[in-house]
Amino acid sequence: MKSALGHIKVLELTRILAGPWATQNLADIGAEVIKIERPIHGYDTRAWGPPFLKDAEDNETRDSSYFLSATRACTACSS
Repeated sequence: MKSALGHIKVLELTRILAGPWATQNLADIGAEVIKIERPIHGYDTRAWGPPFLKDAEDNETRDSSYFLSATRACTACSS
């Protein structure tokens, strides 16, 4: 099935909320979004917790719930 923005690639260099939220919406309608984070530290919002994501052994990770919901990132993308 074709999507509205399936032919578009977006390079995301934003931080905090507005930019990641906007590119999340673009991805929802088909754009390919390539996120570039600040070297070493990543997005500022990764540390905006608690709560933090827990791994399979129930240990907290460095990724806050806020970061994961605002950027819809995956833990494989973690810095």
